[in-house]
Amino acid sequence: MRAKEKALLSLFEEGGRVEPRPPTLEAKRKPLNRGLTLLSFQGDEALVSFPRPPRLGEALLLREGGRKLLLQVVWAKAERTEWIARAKVRGPWDGVLPGWEAEIFPTSPPIPDTPGPKIHLGRTLEGEEFAPGGRALEKVNVIVGAKGSGKSHLAKVILLGLMRAGAPCLVLDVNREYDGLPGVRTYSVGKDFKLGVREIGVEAMSVMLEAFGTPATSLLYFETRLTKLLQEKKKEFIGIDELIWMAEEGEFYPTQSGYAADAVNRTLRARLEALKLTGMVARDALEASSFAGVWKGIREGGAVAFDLSGLSTPARMGFAQALLRFLFALVEEEERVPFVFFEEAHLYVTPQGIDALVTRARHTGITSFFITNTPTALPEGVLRAADNLFVFRLPLEEDIKWVAKSGMIEEGSLLALVQALPKHACLALGEATQGYPVVLLPDPLVGVDTRGKTRYFFALPVPRPQMG
Repeated sequence: MRAKEKALLSLFEEGGRVEPRPPTLEAKRKPLNRGLTLLSFQGDEALVSFPRPPRLGEALLLREGGRKLLLQVVWAKAERTEWIARAKVRGPWDGVLPGWEAEIFPTSPPIPDTPGPKIHLGRTLEGEEFAPGGRALEKVNVIVGAKGSGKSHLAKVILLGLMRAGAPCLVLDVNREYDGLPGVRTYSVGKDFKLGVREIGVEAMSVMLEAFGTPATSLLYFETRLTKLLQEKKKEFIGIDELIWMAEEGEFYPTQSGYAADAVNRTLRARLEALKLTGMVARDALEASSFAGVWKGIREGGAVAFDLSGLSTPARMGFAQALLRFLFALVEEEERVPFVFFEEAHLYVTPQGIDALVTRARHTGITSFFITNTPTALPEGVLRAADNLFVFRLPLEEDIKWVAKSGMIEEGSLLALVQALPKHACLALGEATQGYPVVLLPDPLVGVDTRGKTRYFFALPVPRPQMG
């Protein structure tokens, strides 16, 4: 074997394959279109010589007679006067190796025509418009990337596109990312959006009290008594002050006297007072809002963002639990179902809540978008159930490897493609791309500030003292 062939074959081994791999094509090389040369084809990978630097993610088309095979560059290396690239097969393939009459040349990535109104997301690096049908963005979507990479910008592009298509959307926002976005009504939870106890529900109330450190025994007595209270007052409003009064009167323990009764009621009173301070639970019917009222306003299209930035972690968890409870009940009666955006869901949605959303997505019809800069905080089940992934720059390999658990793309290719992404670009793959990894440049939002609200002490120039 010639020295050059040995060097080329060693490139495969550097990519993670340790066993020697003999060439499957004869030594004679045939130059093809635009200076590209097919050097070898092994397994589902082709080794290709370029007269120019290849771009990671670049699409190649291998054509032989009526047969066509789509490939994507996932690795490249400079070799003196040429560049050697490894390209993976993408899309359907019958497993038959190409012959020497096959041509290989650059092509544009496939842009699938998916059902539903077009949601304009941006352009590919080749300049082609990327606008999947709305159906392709339904069910479970994951948007990940480092801080400042553009993940929230893409989420807003998708949100505005869905609104234009007449979809009802809800956003849980912990960083005031959506404040001022055109057409999006924002409620500050705890200030201009409060809920009554009935609207919150026993489970969400329990989640909040548990997060405030309520012992399990006291929590059990609270759940039992609150369930009974909601049955006794089926149509009456129940506020936080009434629950505090009940604790003062010793109503959360079967007997109203004794050390155990005093301990349980004192514990619950202290936690209920802490919950009252969050402002999330309404004191009376006049200051109470409702999820039903919000839904009525966006049912035919529109968006509401719930600003959770002013809430403590327990209150955020309770609010999210209450919202999920409402949504799961809603879809049992409604034909129209919402698209829900969760910014950093792991900060306020319990793992059980995330699991319920994901595992029941196809039954309920609820579409969720999980936007985070901490991919490892997402349960593995979310990634495996994801219909679409949008991956921005991630500096940590462990984050990229965790995302690869989705099974949509091999780990090595994902590492190479994500680490080579241009600034503010992302790798999109899933139903919206029909499985082909597309490098996407999201649309700019002209006249819209899409950055999160960050406060600085040194925001303005400090005047220098006059020297005299």
